[in-house]
Amino acid sequence: MQKCWCAEPLERPSIREIYNEIIYRSYDEIFKETEDKRQELLKSGKFIAKPMHPHSKTHSKSLNPTIDSLLLSLHRSFRFSTSGSVNFFQNIGSDSFNIIYLDLSSKHLCDGAGQGIAMALSNNNTLTNLNLGYNSLIDEAGITLAMALTKNVTFMCLNLKYNRLGNKAGTVLAEALCKNTTLTNLCLGGNNLGELAIKAFAKALYNNITLTNLDLSYIKINGSTIKVFAEALTKNTALTNLNLSRNRLDLGCNKLGESTGKALAESLCKNTSLTSINLGSNQLDESAGKALAEALCKNTTLTNLNLGDNKLGESAGKALAEALCKNTTLTNLNLSDNKLGESAGEALAEALCKNTTLTNLDFIVPSWLGESAGKSLAEVLCKNTSLTNLNLGDNKLGESAGNSLTEVLCKNTSLINLNLSYNNLGESAGNALAETLCKNTSLTNLDLSWNKLGESAGKALA
Repeated sequence: MQKCWCAEPLERPSIREIYNEIIYRSYDEIFKETEDKRQELLKSGKFIAKPMHPHSKTHSKSLNPTIDSLLLSLHRSFRFSTSGSVNFFQNIGSDSFNIIYLDLSSKHLCDGAGQGIAMALSNNNTLTNLNLGYNSLIDEAGITLAMALTKNVTFMCLNLKYNRLGNKAGTVLAEALCKNTTLTNLCLGGNNLGELAIKAFAKALYNNITLTNLDLSYIKINGSTIKVFAEALTKNTALTNLNLSRNRLDLGCNKLGESTGKALAESLCKNTSLTSINLGSNQLDESAGKALAEALCKNTTLTNLNLGDNKLGESAGKALAEALCKNTTLTNLNLSDNKLGESAGEALAEALCKNTTLTNLDFIVPSWLGESAGKSLAEVLCKNTSLTNLNLGDNKLGESAGNSLTEVLCKNTSLINLNLSYNNLGESAGNALAETLCKNTSLTNLDLSWNKLGESAGKALA
């Protein structure tokens, strides 16, 4: 048999030989090489910036802080050597750099790194998607990125979520949107933009015709600022997805209140492009909910509406139910955690008998629908043929409502996902559901957690 070429054991060098190889080159030589690379970066001519200090006159002096900050940040994030960091940065700025998606999120990038990357990408003509979310970038980096947006003609998606951008960066980025004609997705949620920046974005929406997705969630927008933004939505014809949730332009967690909710509702009556809006966690009350319900009767483009975690209450729930009888475009509706009550739940159940477009309905986290509303919803599922996802978690449905739902599942052929968790269904409902699953041919996901089903129901379901 022919002997394998690698059959002989490899001769490993001794520890001393390895050590001698490591220290072969002096530290001075290593430092000289990295400094040469650094100077090469400064002299490349691609990183022209305004002096960072009034007494800085030379190109090198004005850029040293930026480049040094960049190299330190890259070293911390990627464990690159100084030389390796320079190579990485030069590759981004080179003409041969042809990556279309660059993800630098959660890399602990400091402001200098953001500035350096922005400068490197000013003339890039291949990158379309840049993710710098969850770093520590402040206004200077945001301003440099905004300048890059005015020159770059390929950027389509820019994610700057959860950095430390303030009013200055936000305002300059908004102004850049008036000139940029390629950006379609901009995420700025979780920054400290403030009133001036949001008003600047509202102004930009009058002129920009390419941006389709804007995330301004969790930035503590006040009601008067959102009113200005709502006015801009009546004129803008490009934006399709708006996230103000938790105060981000995602409307959630923004404490928008009654008058702001009404202003947004009025804009939805006139806007003809918006398809998705997130108003979750904004303390919208009953009057705001009713105004939004009226808007749904007139709006013909909105397909996704998130009203979860507000204070809509029973009367707003009923108004929304009436709107669903007339609306023919909405496919996803989140009403979770709104204390709608049984009567609103029953009204929504009746609406589902008439509505033929809604596919996803979310009531999870106490909407307090109760047993009678649960039974009404069960009856609806015998007739409704469009709903595919129904979330009824944590609604105190009880055992009898659970039994009613099991009977329905024998007949319903459209429901794919059903959440019945935290509803005290009990053992008999669990056993009935087990029998139903043998007959149902469409359901693929069923959540029955925390329902005190008991041992026999557990075995039957297994």
